[in-house]
Amino acid sequence: MLMGPQHDDLVRLLACEVLCMVKKMSDHGRAQLLATRPIDAAMQARTLAWLAHGEQHAAQTAETQMHEQNRANYDAKVWQTEGAHAWISEQQLSSSVASVGGVLLHAHGSAPVADNELVVTPMVARNIHAMALATSRSEPVLLQGPAGSGKTSLVEWVARRTGNELMTVHVSGNMDAKVLLGNYVTTQRAGDFEWRAGLLTTAVTQGSWVLIENVDLAPADVVQTLQPLIESHTLFVASRGQSIRAHERFRLFATLSTDTRTSGRSGSDGLLGSSIWTRLEIGEIDSELPEIVRGAFPKLADDAEALAKAFRSIRDIVRGAGASGRGPILSTRDL
Repeated sequence: MLMGPQHDDLVRLLACEVLCMVKKMSDHGRAQLLATRPIDAAMQARTLAWLAHGEQHAAQTAETQMHEQNRANYDAKVWQTEGAHAWISEQQLSSSVASVGGVLLHAHGSAPVADNELVVTPMVARNIHAMALATSRSEPVLLQGPAGSGKTSLVEWVARRTGNELMTVHVSGNMDAKVLLGNYVTTQRAGDFEWRAGLLTTAVTQGSWVLIENVDLAPADVVQTLQPLIESHTLFVASRGQSIRAHERFRLFATLSTDTRTSGRSGSDGLLGSSIWTRLEIGEIDSELPEIVRGAFPKLADDAEALAKAFRSIRDIVRGAGASGRGPILSTRDL
């Protein structure tokens, strides 16, 4: 009734929009419905733009409020699980919710994470909390820190904790963007080709998480692929003339080594300079090495201090052994 000619254009337009949402109509179906209702085109464009702006503003406000509430909850220790006076325990949370560093994140059938998968030292605990806050904002996250400071392990642990599939891309200077986007491959029939989606295209479509290691090494074509995805949550596949809006569960993470000897930017300054990134500074964990050894290898607990001391000595010797005192850098991975 509301779409009848007795009502003005605005009422009929809004009625059409509501009907399209309820029926989950495609863009084509929506266009056909509007074509049967003579509605002023200029008024329609203004109204839809106003609705889109209002929806975006509401989403941004909700994200900001959630971020602030998560911070307040953590400061007030609302989600603490240790001690006899915890307000909310892990057992009281729904299976679709995971408490990560004091921040509630949406989970997807997450499995329990073994205690020894990540040694939670004071520094690691702060990194987990910062990582969870950044993830809750749905924006791309850039983890910056020394080699071996746990950037990759942190992303992998949070992904497992929330039940999200994580796809990892190791970037090098000769990497081809086709690895991320996909390409046409030959079939068993001579002369026939079929499209095979790349890792990034698959993740954007299915809503997986993607971790890009050493993003500062990305060549120009990879940077051009990532830039629109970071800024507008849209992946452009030029070879197919296709624009893919990222799935709501899709998350993009990248790591950047702050050690100047291992970092070699290759046309990626524009990508790294984007203000869209949520940047996390992952601190040096050198002082916590004994605790990490004890947590990861309980049988070596008595020798943890000696092992950490020996590792530091070897690291310093190797670092100064190269030409001009610039040898390879040993990291926690080597330990």
